[in-house]
Formats: sequence, structure tokens, C-alpha cells
Amino acid sequence: MIVGDNDIDNYLKAIEIDKIDLLASIEEILDDFCIFIDFDNKLFVSWFPEIEIEIHLPHAGWTGKYENPRLYLPSDCRGK
Repeated sequence: MIVGDNDIDNYLKAIEIDKIDLLASIEEILDDFCIFIDFDNKLFVSWFPEIEIEIHLPHAGWTGKYENPRLYLPSDCRGK
């Protein structure tokens, strides 16, 4: 499923179980942190080398990057 502007609320409900608890050990969480999605700025960052980022973007208004998603977290949430 490609999440478009009209699907954001449904998408967030569907992934609620995977929501990151920032009160948990940040290093433990970041070991598995592979995707960063910024709905406000229409940015999709993936650390999966085997996917084509462009096919996961809902439309041309979005930017996709293959990069470490930790770089897009606030500095106090990045861990070591």
C-alpha cells in the first residue's frame, strides 16, 4: 500500500503497534530503526538497500532518500 495524503490517519492507526516509546532504552530502539517518514515535510528515508524508494512514494511531491534514518531524528534521540 502506498500512503497518500488522504490515507495518513489510517496508516498511523495501522502501525500503532510499532510506535516507538521514547522512554525505552534509545539504543535498543535504534538497533532496528530502518525507516523515517515525515508526513509534514513529505519525506521518506529508508535504510533498506533492497527496496526502490521511488516506488514507495505516494506522488511527485514527496522526497525519498536512501540514508541512515537516525540522521533525521532530533539530536537527543539519536543515541551514540
